[in-house]
Amino acid sequence: MSKHNNKDKRPTEASAGSRSTPPKTGENTGHNLRKEDRS
Repeated sequence: MSKHNNKDKRPTEASAGSRSTPPKTGENTGHNLRKEDRS
């Protein structure tokens, strides 16, 4: 259970952090945000 939680939390935190804070590469984040928004 702990393993699953850790894995699920890791990707979620990274995604939220990237979306909340402007990354060094606007292109990378913009692409990610656009992909998510479109989906």
